[in-house]
Amino acid sequence: LILNRNRPLSRSQLYEHVWGDLSISNGDSNYIDVHIKNIRKKLISYAPIDWLESVRGIGYKVKLSK
Repeated sequence: LILNRNRPLSRSQLYEHVWGDLSISNGDSNYIDVHIKNIRKKLISYAPIDWLESVRGIGYKVKLSK
């Protein structure tokens, strides 16, 4: 996500990048959503900023100002 900041990546793209397999990334699984939720909790403890933005119908992106 950091390498593609401000550009949304689909759940399938994230799944394939992390686990290297598309067999479970068909959208029926909530693996990515659960991990994003946990990452958000950890990031918020460092700064009260919502670093990860949900992009409806697409996936997620990292919000970074220039």
